[in-house]
Amino acid sequence: MKLKIGNSVWGPGVDHSRRVCAIYSFFAGVGVFLLLAAGAQAAGQLEEGWRNPPTQARLRAYWWWLNGNVTREAITRDLEWMKQIGMGGGLVFDAGGATQGGHASVPAGPLFGSPAWRGLFVHALREADRLGLEIGLNLQSGWNLGGPMVTPDKATKHVTHAQLKVQGPTNLVVVLPRPAGNAKSYRDTFTLAYRQKAVSPPRKPIRNLIEKSAFHELGGSAADCTPLLQDEPPTPGEEDVLAGDVLDLTDKLDKDGTLRWSVPEGVWMVLRFGYNCSGAHVSTSSGGWNGLVVDYLDADVMRWYWGQVIDPIIADAGPLCGKVWKLVQTDSWELGGVNWTPKFPEEFRKRRGYDIRPWLPVIAGRIVESRDASNRFLADFRRTIADCVADNHYGTMAALAREHGMGIQPESAGPHTAPLDGLQCYGRSEWPMSEFWVPSPHRPTDDRRFFVKQAASAAHIYGKSVVCAEGFTSIGPHWNDVLWSSQKPSFDHEACAGLNLVFWHAFTCSPKEMGLPGQEYFAGTHFNPQITWANQAHAFVGYLNRCQFMLQQGKFVADVLYYYGNHVPNIARRKED
Repeated sequence: MKLKIGNSVWGPGVDHSRRVCAIYSFFAGVGVFLLLAAGAQAAGQLEEGWRNPPTQARLRAYWWWLNGNVTREAITRDLEWMKQIGMGGGLVFDAGGATQGGHASVPAGPLFGSPAWRGLFVHALREADRLGLEIGLNLQSGWNLGGPMVTPDKATKHVTHAQLKVQGPTNLVVVLPRPAGNAKSYRDTFTLAYRQKAVSPPRKPIRNLIEKSAFHELGGSAADCTPLLQDEPPTPGEEDVLAGDVLDLTDKLDKDGTLRWSVPEGVWMVLRFGYNCSGAHVSTSSGGWNGLVVDYLDADVMRWYWGQVIDPIIADAGPLCGKVWKLVQTDSWELGGVNWTPKFPEEFRKRRGYDIRPWLPVIAGRIVESRDASNRFLADFRRTIADCVADNHYGTMAALAREHGMGIQPESAGPHTAPLDGLQCYGRSEWPMSEFWVPSPHRPTDDRRFFVKQAASAAHIYGKSVVCAEGFTSIGPHWNDVLWSSQKPSFDHEACAGLNLVFWHAFTCSPKEMGLPGQEYFAGTHFNPQITWANQAHAFVGYLNRCQFMLQQGKFVADVLYYYGNHVPNIARRKED
């Protein structure tokens, strides 16, 4: 059977190749026409965005409220200058830092979060609304989230232990030695025991145990975690105990530390485990906001802090919250190591699938089962800490912000190499945020000042359109900025690594009573209406805005996927690596 369509005959024995090609060409032509039309529309949008970048592409700043010493007049002047030079807004960052390097102090303004301080913040929101700007907020004064209301039970914690050797058989009634640390904040967790071997061959300790147990961070900007993945070669019989032979004596320890135990025959090592406040404090705060750092592993503590500190600010902001006040932030991790929270045993079992108790002697320097098994436990231990940091701290922060129409942009992935997983933490952010520095005596080399690649990788993985960074940071002599030989190349470098929105560090609010050049924070490239090039600032800001607009239009396509492991700490390095 053959079918005639128009002047064409279709059916068996008929060569259709030219007709198929003609039909294909017709529809391809239609497709090209549609693509050209869409392309023309897109090109028009790009051209308009190039001429007048939208708010999301416009430069922001760390808007430093130095020691809380700001006024309504200074706030209005700063915001009007931001609008004048083409910025998109500012991130209110109340903090100290005036006196470092021997500089003079500045007067103290209202305490962060107080009614008077909230009045200034609401004034900033109203003025930003009038001018079409967006505002963010650092969730405290200074950094390392915490404050004067944080008590030791809600603060960061470390595992601690003490030990006692006993000879059995005997009916033991003894007050166990209490682990070192503050007696008032100490709390017991588990009391364990194991029978010591009659003869134990000499062995080397587990290498880098303190770091493997997350008592310390690895240091500023370090990213080489290789030492945490290495150990001494095993020797036969070196293990102290098998996991199944560890006894749990927790229910035999009284509240006063008295152990009542019918000791079996043999020599036994009793390990009393507990936790204590790590002592980490808020850094560089204004006025009286100094205090302990909150427990980053406990979701309830994050919710408590938000209710105590942020909910009153939200209540005062009213409908401007989520409209003008778009994002909340906390700064980089500089609180050292953390490795415990009261719910950690449950978190460990839920996430790793086995009981932590028989393995706790590893934290005390023992080898359980084998050297390899003990190191695998330590890897699981750090992995659980990182999961809690990402889910319970930053994940909870994000959920609380979403309830009010806001996102989060914490510097949640270093650059200090702490017990966290950078990409995992960034996945909770609306805008993954990193930092980059201009050359300064504090950070003179590229590997110590460029950190954006990790945030960019997170944005690509989690489908985020904005990669932002605290930028142009420095610590060095004041007022020696060389814009085109230092600032611009630093931005260009990080733009090539994925950056597409800069938060200038730092824009210090300076009331007119502070004179000229005004009060200043000790770090960063100084940028506010009182700089000598204030009337020319729009040119560089315009360059940044246009670059950022174009870069935000891109869809990342990778030719190579580099898997950098599931170990903790896990901090990605520079693109060049």
